Amino acid sequence: MFAHLFTTLSTLSLLFAADADSELGQFAIRPIPPEHGSSALTGIEPEPHAAWDKPPHRHTVYLNFDGAQLKSAAKVGVNAAEGTAGCVTGQLEYPAFSGTDEERLAIVEIFKTGVAPFGIRVVHEQRPPKHLPYSQIMIGGKGELLDAEPSSIFTCATDCGDSWWRETGFVFADSYPGEIQVLGDAALKVAGHHWGLDGLAGFNYIMNSFISGLPRTWSDRCVMTETSQPMCASVHDEFCGEGSKMQNDTAELLAMFGPNSVDDVPPTVHLLSPLDGAVLAPGQEFTVEAEVTDNFDGAGWRLMIPEAGQELPAYKRETEWVLTPPKGKYTIRVEALDHDGNVGFDEATIYVGVEPDGETTGDMPDTSTTGGDTGDTTGDTTDDPTGEPTGGFDPTTGSPTSTTGGSGTTSDGDGDGLPEAPDSQDGCACNGSQGAGHGWLGILLLVSLAHRGRRVRRS
Repeated sequence: MFAHLFTTLSTLSLLFAADADSELGQFAIRPIPPEHGSSALTGIEPEPHAAWDKPPHRHTVYLNFDGAQLKSAAKVGVNAAEGTAGCVTGQLEYPAFSGTDEERLAIVEIFKTGVAPFGIRVVHEQRPPKHLPYSQIMIGGKGELLDAEPSSIFTCATDCGDSWWRETGFVFADSYPGEIQVLGDAALKVAGHHWGLDGLAGFNYIMNSFISGLPRTWSDRCVMTETSQPMCASVHDEFCGEGSKMQNDTAELLAMFGPNSVDDVPPTVHLLSPLDGAVLAPGQEFTVEAEVTDNFDGAGWRLMIPEAGQELPAYKRETEWVLTPPKGKYTIRVEALDHDGNVGFDEATIYVGVEPDGETTGDMPDTSTTGGDTGDTTGDTTDDPTGEPTGGFDPTTGSPTSTTGGSGTTSDGDGDGLPEAPDSQDGCACNGSQGAGHGWLGILLLVSLAHRGRRVRRS
């Protein structure tokens, strides 16, 4: 299980946090945004109309039964790892699932079965690492939390072509206690909206707006959408013909995620700068630049400075950072993680105001390079810095997977993008499914209404 990976990462983080030197200062870190048109792996995600110009990417869905503190994405963008959601105003303490452990596991099994044909990983026991792109589905509470009664689900947006990767959606489990099939299918429907799927007219499909306790499937042929103006018509037309107003779920999911297969190949990281052994003066800017590649798109990475206790997830998939260092000897590491728990890294040691043997030096030569004008940002201090590369585990078996560094492979024994919060003129679609307050076969119709100045859809 991927949970073994997360537990191992957390344990290693606590162990290596002791390696951080409390007498050393903090780096100022300024990420350089990737250029538009970069690939999904090494740059920002493409616009929805270009979603099929890139290869499939792997993805992880976190089914959150444990509750969380959520907050508005208005200033910082949509990011499940930071608890920001596009349809949350202010702060929201979202409750945990009130059902039994057996019910929780049964819902997880329905969801896993639904996505099993595709390159999608599902976790629920522990939140994934921040630098791994993942979406989140909150399972618990009632629709009144988001002014969404009597809906069974609520999604903040329909992400055409899955170009974001870090959304949060909601299944109101307390409104349907004990109705496992309903809740499992509802979670799949939320995920479908996250991936750009619209509602379908057929009652036997996951993306249909009616609620039923009977098992459902993704459409494997072109089926009429529920509305005459589907949100992601331009993507659906790629598979069903221009102006068809139809959608083929399976074809789109295969295009986005590819068929399911085991991935035992770690990402490859090449640190282009700084050079290992670089000597700098305190306060002298220099650029960290890396190349990250993998056999599947979708991996995430982070910049790490273990001795300073700092790390910065590459939420916008940046591969360049401008750093201003304090005095000391430091490791500059870029570490990548894929959706099967494989880890790759590269690193370099720099000497700032000290000789390579640790003695204080005189004047340092100017060997710095700087990036473009990207505005000021501050580096974060992490509560879980790691002083060594962290190995991964196969999320399905819990067995160790490989770790690669810049000098080769060793063995230790699965958006994203970060979009800006959509403003009201962009037509963000909030989705919900509503049904009877009890019973397995409640059938209710699609409801459309205005909500916070955005186009809202409840189903």
